[in-house]
Amino acid sequence: MTSERTTAADLLPFALEVVEAAGKLTQSFFRSPDLEIVAKEDGTPVTQADQGAERLIRDAIAAEFPNDAIMGEEYGATDAASGRQWVIDPIDGTKSFAAGVPLYANLLAVIDDGEPVLGVLNLPAVGEMLSAVVGHGATCNGESIRVSQKSTLHGAYVMTSSVRYWPEDFLQRVLDEDMILRTWGDAYGYAMVA
Repeated sequence: MTSERTTAADLLPFALEVVEAAGKLTQSFFRSPDLEIVAKEDGTPVTQADQGAERLIRDAIAAEFPNDAIMGEEYGATDAASGRQWVIDPIDGTKSFAAGVPLYANLLAVIDDGEPVLGVLNLPAVGEMLSAVVGHGATCNGESIRVSQKSTLHGAYVMTSSVRYWPEDFLQRVLDEDMILRTWGDAYGYAMVA
């Protein structure tokens, strides 16, 4: 298969398959007494599940699309000439994962000529896999989904990882509009938008 001629929609089955495999790998470590947690140079945690899942995804991409670049949280970036880059977060929510909270996710995205064109969010402990392809909509476990039809901010949900750095006037606007504020920083919280 030549990566230069493959559309984002044609990449989706591969992306779903590889992310599902990464999810099975990470689940094998979830709540395991053998889980090892170490600190990276920046002080954030990493586990053998993070590293193994990223390695699995990287190896599959490199074998199937050798002309594509890969950027991952654990092993950095590679260059390639195709103009397409795969972006990997093997475990979004490593702290939650390590604490046994089942809302972590395996994330994979494709950027083509600088534009995001495909995304997969796998919640293996919850049994949900969300995906989206530009021009083709989004799905959860293969069923079409869409964002809320809510057209006003009044009573809307606002998801954020923290309000710590919000400008005071923006926070006040959220409160004045009776928006419902939730703070959950991992991918599961953002998936709830759909």
